[in-house]
Amino acid sequence: MCSQTALAAGLIILTMIDALRELGWELKASLDVSGVVSLTVVYCPFLSIFFRPSMGCVCCSGLEGLYEPSPDTPTPQGLCALTFCGMGALYGLKCPEDVKQAVRNALGRRHLKGDGPSDKAKGLHKFKLSSKLWMANGKKTVEVRRVIMRMIEELRKVRWEVVEDVDMSRSGFLQVLILRRREGDDFEGPYRKDFVVGLHGSDDIRLLCEDEATRVFNITEAARIGIESSWRIAREGDYGGAHEFVLKGRPFGSLGANGEDSVKIRRMLVAMCAQIEKGTGYRMVHSLALSAGKATKSSLIFRHYESSREYGEVTYVGLSLNDIDDVRLMWPPWAALDETVKDTLRAAVRDGWPRGIQREREYGGAHEWKLSGRPWDAHGTETVDSRILVGRMLKGMWALGFELMPKIDCSGKLADMSLMVFRRPKEGSVPLPPTEHVLGVSMHDTDDIRLTCTDEKILDAIEGPVREALMRPTMTADPIKRFGRYGRSLQMKLKGSPFHTCTDSHNALYCGSVLLSLVDVLYQLGWVMRTALDVSRKYYADDKNQYKLDTATMYFTHARI
Repeated sequence: MCSQTALAAGLIILTMIDALRELGWELKASLDVSGVVSLTVVYCPFLSIFFRPSMGCVCCSGLEGLYEPSPDTPTPQGLCALTFCGMGALYGLKCPEDVKQAVRNALGRRHLKGDGPSDKAKGLHKFKLSSKLWMANGKKTVEVRRVIMRMIEELRKVRWEVVEDVDMSRSGFLQVLILRRREGDDFEGPYRKDFVVGLHGSDDIRLLCEDEATRVFNITEAARIGIESSWRIAREGDYGGAHEFVLKGRPFGSLGANGEDSVKIRRMLVAMCAQIEKGTGYRMVHSLALSAGKATKSSLIFRHYESSREYGEVTYVGLSLNDIDDVRLMWPPWAALDETVKDTLRAAVRDGWPRGIQREREYGGAHEWKLSGRPWDAHGTETVDSRILVGRMLKGMWALGFELMPKIDCSGKLADMSLMVFRRPKEGSVPLPPTEHVLGVSMHDTDDIRLTCTDEKILDAIEGPVREALMRPTMTADPIKRFGRYGRSLQMKLKGSPFHTCTDSHNALYCGSVLLSLVDVLYQLGWVMRTALDVSRKYYADDKNQYKLDTATMYFTHARI
């Protein structure tokens, strides 16, 4: 073979491999299968060849006939979405021009090659990134957080806020950021830049704050005091422009913190949030997943509030779900817990879980309830009961005047679940009225969405509007295969396997459209989204794949607490 031919053949192969990588496939073998020429092949679920999908592609994705007819117009309730997808894809759904421009401004020429309508998923807007942001490692992870902070800042300038970050793929990376336009005077008053606290690797906390030096120093000191109240810092220093605390041991790793250390590390995070607000007036407003790696950990966005000092001392508590059957209530080491909180949660657990409480004890600085059965590893209709149980616990905390902060995912263990952090100022809290209930929307298996409520009768009232929102002509294609009751839930079985398929533009459109339609109709009915949690420990693991079996559970309240 002449040198020119060899060069041409090599360039063709490299181009093909690069194109396949862009779609989420990775090279596993180069084989001589004919005795004549060496053949590089790929693995696909439909063919016996050897490229393995790095992001869990198991079948064709998307919904036939689905497109977005009004790509630049938010939903009737003012919602649109940005989707972080695969290894380095970013899409907009129903985003008006001011949202698109905010994203362009945040990415800049360094990270954005261009943008425009998707060629493959009609109605989706594609931002073509110059690198695989969601697969960044080392100091590049700091730049990813810097970009996302700019994006949130640019969105705020045009009065758009992130409502919640919703995980919609169990086998890959598909994070849907629901955005809503804010009206009124929410953005008036002195402006200070947000900062981010990222949890990384097995032992790193990185604080990225681009503000004047004195303020950065005060924030760093507050974070240090909170961390050292419960955990030892091995060393600290600059890391790519962020201040990095390297913790003793490997508390965030795949082996993670075990036993009483699992309480200590969560207690440390609660204490850090409390101390940051106490010392600086900043509190957590967003928790985002920004990495396509398995068991990704949270990046926490903090924002300054003048009101933090107006309402006096603030009480912080944490609530974690552990193992298959534990609920743990914790608080900062320097604080005392109001016994009313214990009593309220005890009643919520007792009334909300049909199998009841097995035992109750103090454990590692937390108050623990061990439940009968396996609520966090439930199967069948008990998965419905477990989601209602979490709704009852949230209702109890809200009724006491606590505000639920964004969730924190702090562990490399697939079996671990979200840490719920609550805060309550001494004055000015707004309790959830006792007559109000909590609605849950959970995603299960590869294709199921279930609606639950602390008052089952409410499901009868919302069934009709939800059905109408998820069928033609409201949508351009019918996503629902079956609609009916499952245990104490209202279940929708979707066509295809949207939660376990290729994380590409087709599935970004499918999942995003279903999510926006569902959330929009609930907002029309007066429900307000409060959180999206990981409340299931179920996962799958073999030599090649590891992933959660259930994705997010969203919770809504009808009253504006």
